[in-house]
Amino acid sequence: MKLVCFGDSITSRTEGYDRPLLTITLASKLGEEWEVINAGVPGNNTFDAIERIQSDVISHNPDLVTVLFGANDAAHHKRVQLLDYKRNLTDMGSPFIRTIKRAKK
Repeated sequence: MKLVCFGDSITSRTEGYDRPLLTITLASKLGEEWEVINAGVPGNNTFDAIERIQSDVISHNPDLVTVLFGANDAAHHKRVQLLDYKRNLTDMGSPFIRTIKRAKK
């Protein structure tokens, strides 16, 4: 099984470890049957995420994806409008919704 953690610096932070703490924690909780891939990029907002979702998430053909964005969208110097934020999150989920619908047929 494969899990991709898609997000910003909150996803990618290492807290002094050699790899992201979120990855370490999830891998230890999920066990060896799970591969945990960290696709967190510091400073990214949902507009950046839309640009890289294919290469950083979909290309891995994950079984599960976490999406952790919002801090940089709300940051004063970037200030993504709420409607744009909602649309970007919906757009990020669209490829997975289509996949689920196809699988149910």
